[in-house]
Amino acid sequence: MKTQTSRLLIGGGLLLAAFAALVVVFARPGGMAATPRAANVITITAKDMAFDLDTIKVKVGEPVTIRLVNNDDMKHDFTIKTLDIQSDLIEPNQVTEITFIPQQIGDYQFICSYARHAKLGMVGTLNVVE
Repeated sequence: MKTQTSRLLIGGGLLLAAFAALVVVFARPGGMAATPRAANVITITAKDMAFDLDTIKVKVGEPVTIRLVNNDDMKHDFTIKTLDIQSDLIEPNQVTEITFIPQQIGDYQFICSYARHAKLGMVGTLNVVE
């Protein structure tokens, strides 16, 4: 009985050590199974021919989701021409999302590309930082 208890303790200890080693490998940055980061969700509302945010600050290399809420009485979208990013064009009282990963630090203009909305003031700046 004493031998059986010793074997159980040794076996349990080995399992615990193996589990601890896996935690170290998988939890460290650059580990074998790095979990993708969840996107940072930023909600921007279109109303009265304007966006409620004129500046959006995000980190380079990190996923970001822009959630566009249309609280206006006409169609709108979210577009960053220089980054080739464009959401769906949505009707009043609709919501759309677009997810992307900014690759370069800098300032990028975002607009509503529908009709002449950008010329009427539907513009802002995406500020990508380190």
